[in-house]
Amino acid sequence: IKLRSKYHNVKKAYNNAIIRNFLKPLGDKVKVTVDNQELFNGKSLLMAFGNARYYGGGYNCTSQASINDGLIDCIVIKKVSIPTFAGLIGKYKKGIIYDNPKYKKIASCIKGSKVVVESSKTLTICIDGETIHRNKVTIEVLKHKIRFILPKQ
Repeated sequence: IKLRSKYHNVKKAYNNAIIRNFLKPLGDKVKVTVDNQELFNGKSLLMAFGNARYYGGGYNCTSQASINDGLIDCIVIKKVSIPTFAGLIGKYKKGIIYDNPKYKKIASCIKGSKVVVESSKTLTICIDGETIHRNKVTIEVLKHKIRFILPKQ
């Protein structure tokens, strides 16, 4: 939120946040479970979960997501070196890494209806632009929970 108000531009804020994070120790030990099956257990550099393709400053990391399929697209990037990550961030942003066999050693991808992320440390989690701090978060598709009222035509 601080970066967004400082830059008045979502793209600049996201890019600045990435650069700032390079200056910190990277990677948190996490366990990610999707529909009660373990997707990832280890040090993760970056994770994204969504039912839509884009977030933030044009990031298309869940490039195969659909808001109509009732599923959450999940991508977990394991901890890699800073030079490796610097070479991958553009591909991540364009959605090239998602479910691409070429990146199978560093990226775990799956679709599911319930995701649980756990860590022994407190994680910084961004949910639609809002930041929270938790050591466990559950993300779930809730079908038929929003009602729309439309005028008769």
